[in-house]
Amino acid sequence: MAIPFSRSLLSLKADNQRPSLVALLVGVLILGGWLAWFLWSEVPVHELSAQARLEVSRDAYSIDAPVAGTVVALPLALSQEVSAGQVLVELDTAPARLKLQEARARRESLSQQLTALRAQLVSEETTLQNTRKATDASLEEARALLSQAETSARFAEGELRRTTGLLDGGFVAEAEHQRTTSETSQRQGAVEAQRRLVERLTWDARAKLSSQQAHMEDLRRQAALLEGEVQAQSAQVEQLDYELTLRTIRAPAAGRVAALAPLRTGMVVRQGDTLASVVPTGELKVIADFPPPAALGRIRPGQPAQVRLDGFPWVQYGSIQARVSSVASEARAGIVRVEFDVQPDSSSAIPRQHGLTGSVEVEVERTTPARLVLRAVGERLRGAGLQGTAP
Repeated sequence: MAIPFSRSLLSLKADNQRPSLVALLVGVLILGGWLAWFLWSEVPVHELSAQARLEVSRDAYSIDAPVAGTVVALPLALSQEVSAGQVLVELDTAPARLKLQEARARRESLSQQLTALRAQLVSEETTLQNTRKATDASLEEARALLSQAETSARFAEGELRRTTGLLDGGFVAEAEHQRTTSETSQRQGAVEAQRRLVERLTWDARAKLSSQQAHMEDLRRQAALLEGEVQAQSAQVEQLDYELTLRTIRAPAAGRVAALAPLRTGMVVRQGDTLASVVPTGELKVIADFPPPAALGRIRPGQPAQVRLDGFPWVQYGSIQARVSSVASEARAGIVRVEFDVQPDSSSAIPRQHGLTGSVEVEVERTTPARLVLRAVGERLRGAGLQGTAP
């Protein structure tokens, strides 16, 4: 049966309106989703620094020449791993060794002289004690003889008084009295002579002891001077020995040679010349410089960050995860220093080495796109207002 022409047109019109309604509905849903994302979803906001670098947590050691000298050995290469105490550079030690040998020989000679002088002092002390004992014995003997002479003289004086009384009474002869008088005079003379002998022995003993003591004091002064010279020579030996050790330059800590001066055997270096630098073994950290408006009040410890290194495309190698550890409280030279702790990642193919440079992005906040747009509009309007008020 034939269909009326008017119904066919209505059917065609209804079929044409269905895709339009579907497209409108899809558009409304997309717009609604975008508005929901724009108004309520949060996106991360980053601050970027293109001045970032990897550093170890400890400062690098600068290897400077402690003394001037000629390089005789250079067992060192750039990027070489070294251990603490390992020899890095050797300077010529021949002149220093000759000076050290001379100083040691001089010290040995002075030490022998001091030993001999001390032995002489001991001998002189023994001689002084023996002399004192001998003089004391001689004086004791002389004093004993003086005492005997005085006793004999007193006895003779008593005999003389007795014979004088007997002579007055006519009981003894004149000759006997004269003999007694002569004997008394002899004994008194012997007493005087013995007394003078005691005095002379006393003075001689004092003079001899004083001379020996003066000689010993002179020996002690000589020993003190020699001891001072020995100590001074010992100090010189220690100083020369220390200077000799300085000519063997060693690594202050385990690490890697990060810089090396153009040295060769036979080259003369001056004291204080920088020969190399050693980066000690330690944990790596990221150091980045930010402008003050981007860092102060916005970057805080604990915030996550991503580090992308120069020479290692992040598409191929990825990035290094880090976290803010400290932020400088004030700017220096127009920048704020921010330090990051590197997060461990065993799957990363990036060789983490001291000195690598790159950029770092810090997630400072999460906010909605609507707020970002309003913030951008506000900053633009504020900039336009400032330009309008400028003279």
